[in-house]
Amino acid sequence: MKPRHLVLALALLLAAGVALFGDKTPASGVAEAVARATPTKKMTVANVKSPASTAAVSAKIENIRPRPKFAPEDSMGDNTVASPTAMFGNQNWNPPPPPAAKAIPVALVPPSAPPLPFVYLGKSLADGTWEVFLGRGDRTIIVQNNSLIDGTYRVDAIKPPLLFLTYLPLNQIQQLTIGVLD
Repeated sequence: MKPRHLVLALALLLAAGVALFGDKTPASGVAEAVARATPTKKMTVANVKSPASTAAVSAKIENIRPRPKFAPEDSMGDNTVASPTAMFGNQNWNPPPPPAAKAIPVALVPPSAPPLPFVYLGKSLADGTWEVFLGRGDRTIIVQNNSLIDGTYRVDAIKPPLLFLTYLPLNQIQQLTIGVLD
């Protein structure tokens, strides 16, 4: 062992001995109050030079007020607070909503036909007239010129690569691509 270790072991044994065999009686006696010297000159706002102490001197400590004066009884019995300024009341920290913009008259958009519900399946040319095969859901519809489809669409013209349909409730013409001439 090094001499340093011996010194540390000896200090440990000495501390253990003091802890075991030392005087363990509590100190008796009461500490007496110390009298303070009273200031000779009364501190007033006129005597104080620094602005920090001016605020300290001019600050007035209010007396303790009874609870009803401080927080009037405004609870509704179910631990909710009626007024927003009540003590421990709910507070909303969200920013206020933006002021309402002036109502701008919106031009009404004229109604328009819905997108075509048909899928192009194929076409054929027989005796100089075109027949187009359309799909709607799991149904197959065969149309020619001037055909009505479900009472809402009318086939106006079949001129490959386009099929011209009229949406009857609004009388609007729509087109469906059917491919080029074969």
